[in-house]
Amino acid sequence: MKSDGGALVSVINGFIILVMALFLVYTAYRLVLRRKPLILATFILQMASLTIAVLSFKGNVQTVQAIDASYILFGIAIPGVFFVHDYRRMVKKVRQHGVYEGLVEAIPRAEDDEESARLSGKFVNPLIKERQVPEILKDLDLNRDDIFKNMKKSLIQAQASINGKDYDKAFEIYNITVRLIRNCPGLFYNFGNICYYRGNYSEAVQSYRKALEMERPPSGEEPAEPNCRHESFMVYYNLGNALYKLEKFGQAIDSYRKALEINPALEDANENIARALLAMGRDEEAISYYTRVIENDPENYRLHFILGRLYDETGNSDKAVEELKESLRRNPVFAECCELLGRVLVKKGRHQEALDVYRKLTKINPRDERAYYHLGTSQYESGHKEDASNSFRKVVELNPDSYKGYYNLAVVLDDLGRQDEAIDAFRKTMELKPDFVDAYNNLGIILSTRGRHSEALEVYMRGLKKNPEAYSMYYNMGITLYETGRYSEACDAFQNAIELKPDEHEIYCHLGAALTALKKYDDAIEAYRKALNQNPSDSELFYNISVVYTLMKKNDIAFDNLKKAIELNGEFKEEARRNKAFAAIRHMNEFKELVS
Repeated sequence: MKSDGGALVSVINGFIILVMALFLVYTAYRLVLRRKPLILATFILQMASLTIAVLSFKGNVQTVQAIDASYILFGIAIPGVFFVHDYRRMVKKVRQHGVYEGLVEAIPRAEDDEESARLSGKFVNPLIKERQVPEILKDLDLNRDDIFKNMKKSLIQAQASINGKDYDKAFEIYNITVRLIRNCPGLFYNFGNICYYRGNYSEAVQSYRKALEMERPPSGEEPAEPNCRHESFMVYYNLGNALYKLEKFGQAIDSYRKALEINPALEDANENIARALLAMGRDEEAISYYTRVIENDPENYRLHFILGRLYDETGNSDKAVEELKESLRRNPVFAECCELLGRVLVKKGRHQEALDVYRKLTKINPRDERAYYHLGTSQYESGHKEDASNSFRKVVELNPDSYKGYYNLAVVLDDLGRQDEAIDAFRKTMELKPDFVDAYNNLGIILSTRGRHSEALEVYMRGLKKNPEAYSMYYNMGITLYETGRYSEACDAFQNAIELKPDEHEIYCHLGAALTALKKYDDAIEAYRKALNQNPSDSELFYNISVVYTLMKKNDIAFDNLKKAIELNGEFKEEARRNKAFAAIRHMNEFKELVS
């Protein structure tokens, strides 16, 4: 029996292990959000410390004091410092901005592209760029030449980091700089931009507001003339963007309006006001607002383009087409408008009109691969497949790394019956994009239909190594295995596909066929029944079930299912007359009457 002192030590050690485990979970969470080498190193040390502590506790091993100190240091003390830092930062942000953004501040991933941002509903026009180093240096009141030179060097390094999108490095430099020099609005403006790029929108708001406070005249003095406040509109505009990202849309609109008071020609601010109204669910007000903007400058082709884009995003494609055509009427070589108009027309199924627009786009931008890509897509949808193949060839000529160009070229060539060329194009697609599931599937299908089954299976295996969750490749592999008589392996492939996609009734259909070939009739019936649960009006399923029941000598049930199949699809009469599986019931008058 343990002494009271030994039991107390065990309780203390158990508590320490629990705390270490909690801190390990916290560090893992922090690592996912922050993705920093220092956090990774801390996590590894915590893992090692926790492992030592647990093994010592389980084995009831008395460790030396140095070991105890090390795992407490790495398992509790160091992560505790991170925790306290994050907690204090969170409390400070809540007090300053009234916004809770979580205990750990995440480093956001950049949007893949502008189009994905639009589709996600998070699109807002970009920030006005930073003030350049020479402009900031003019505003700095530094007496000593050596301090001035060091400051210039730091700002140039920060600007290089911004240009290279290394915002963490730029943040480190500016975070120190704005603490040392607190009377330069340009510094706080740039710091606000850096915070925005990092996704620290609350901190960006704070920095922009400090920049604005510095530009305001002291109490009792006359406000500066508008031409002396030429930078304030930039600050108000970017402040509006940061507030927009924080979903404070009303405040964002106020900030955009102040920017427009100083610079009425700031078109992006007008669009962002409309977008903020859309984000608030006030679609009609957003459209009405922007319509009034156009009334003040009806000849401005870009305003018509933006209104067309807003109409498209609110689902009014007819009005979108109208405004986009009006924009092109005023500027016939406006490539961005051509591209959007083509997409809207395609969405409406007006492929011939889209075709004309994209032809025009290729003339405006003859070196733009996207123009030919859109043209090729429209040509394919319109049935002009030879022309589409030429367009996609132009895409890969302009951009040899365009896997989408090669993929679409391969699809078109396959449709044209030029399988050898299609195979080469699919292989090139896979070379450029090794995890592109559709390329593996299409290539495997072509090879399989040409009797090159072993090559097809090799393609599927390669694809599954890159995409082990791709149920469609297991499915197509199962079909190829079934076609070569490898029914047991086909069943395994179909079962793998079902595990990944249990609601896909086609997989159950093919699984049923493979099980039937293996004479596992009960299992085949079960597979077909599961498919019927998802698609109860599938006549082919009833037909297949009737075949299996016939093979099981259950003629009455077979006849009932065949009757349902023929009621749903009369074409199965001829199929039933020819199928040898029904030999046992072919003599029945009911069967003869059913298939007559």
